Amino acid sequence: MKRIIQILLILTTCIAALSAQDRLGMSMGNYAGLNGLFVNPSSISNSKKYFDIQLASGSVFFDNNFIYIPREDNRLQEKMNLTRRAFVLDFPGFYDDDYIFSDRYDTDLVMGYSDIRLSGPAIMYSANGHAFALQFTNRFIFSGNRVPYDISKLAYEHRHYPPFHGIRFTNENRFAIGSASWMELGLTYARSFDYSREFKISTGINAKRLWGYHGMGISSNTFDYMFINSDSLNVYKFDGKADIALPFDFENNEFLGANNLFQGRGFAFDLGFTIIRGNASGYNNNGATKHSYTPYQYRIGLSLLDVGFIRYNKNAKSMLFSNASGQITGMDSLGLASINTIINKILLAFDTDENPVTQSGSFNIWLPSALSLQFDYNLGSDFYLNAFWIQNLALSQDQIFRPSQVSLIPRYESKLFEASMPLSLFRFHEPRIGFAFRIGYLSVGTDRLGALFGFNDFEGFDFYFSLKAGLCKKQYQKEYNRFQHCNTFF
Repeated sequence: MKRIIQILLILTTCIAALSAQDRLGMSMGNYAGLNGLFVNPSSISNSKKYFDIQLASGSVFFDNNFIYIPREDNRLQEKMNLTRRAFVLDFPGFYDDDYIFSDRYDTDLVMGYSDIRLSGPAIMYSANGHAFALQFTNRFIFSGNRVPYDISKLAYEHRHYPPFHGIRFTNENRFAIGSASWMELGLTYARSFDYSREFKISTGINAKRLWGYHGMGISSNTFDYMFINSDSLNVYKFDGKADIALPFDFENNEFLGANNLFQGRGFAFDLGFTIIRGNASGYNNNGATKHSYTPYQYRIGLSLLDVGFIRYNKNAKSMLFSNASGQITGMDSLGLASINTIINKILLAFDTDENPVTQSGSFNIWLPSALSLQFDYNLGSDFYLNAFWIQNLALSQDQIFRPSQVSLIPRYESKLFEASMPLSLFRFHEPRIGFAFRIGYLSVGTDRLGALFGFNDFEGFDFYFSLKAGLCKKQYQKEYNRFQHCNTFF
């Protein structure tokens, strides 16, 4: 098991080195093109680009309210040490006095979320109000929602935390921990049409085929337990579920090979609408072509994101517990055990005639679905002000949780240069400031400057980039009642 965790952790760290949750700094602009798909699939029909090709795009996002590096220790050298330790799994716990991490004892319920995405290649084309896009993406997501503090503390300390030994904890609130990784192929179609002389409406759908690399989850409605010591656990009552699917042999933890990489398949979709109030109403269409763009006064977008699930039915195990009770001993020796050894030890403790454990060879994991609302206002002289809201949608108990947030994003944009400064309230109460820019082909940004440069406690980070080029549409010039020439390839 330790070997499996190490491989997953190394893969995660490597991707992070290459590559934020919604990429606010580069998803809202009129030159966003393919990047606009992250927030609304109808946006590609409103883009100033009619052709967009992406070579590579990536992002890494992590946040939690449990562990952190205090601001006085939030230095670049310490972050580099964390990366180095990730490769050797050299992570001492909070109980080690010389470690730089601290934890928040006043946190009753713990939240954690990580979203790593690597995309490319991708292509988009738009003409006569129709737009199409095709993109490949690989994603890794981890989430923990409403996890009790005592469970988080003992998990991080590998159960070696004597102050919590011998204490009975009763947690009756529902909590869930899950992770999944998958490859997705997305096909997008968007359509825009004139509703009146002043308003235009756009719709779009992004249909996604999913291939799951791995999926794991544990959820609980009731967990009443006590650690006698780090080696022995008494469970008085457990109502919950545990799922696991990995590309490893459960008997010996060996990798199954590239031919057995996918453990499940599924479908998902994004759906979006945009209403546009033009500032060139009543213009003469003479000179307009299939690649024409009309500036707007404001636009309002509404979208559903990541609605769907992956069904894991290959090398998968699901266990449903109801009023389970028992004792597990010898936990210190389980670190190098096979997955089946751990599963059998759990079943031996809890699978009884009175309360049998329901077992299955398949399970579903729902994606982190969300509802999003966007508003963009044209201030003139290439300056814009964007308001963005995203709300987590709970569609299933077996779902990855996605944090909600609201943002205000001023930006300046031109053909070759764009800059924005996202001002966000993450989970509606944590203020953040970000910065993003685009120069020609390259876009780079973060929605969390403070943590990155050590201005405050380090509870997480994000970073995103995009490397792509395209052709833009002709733009209507109201004062001359004509369309200017199309910009060059950039």
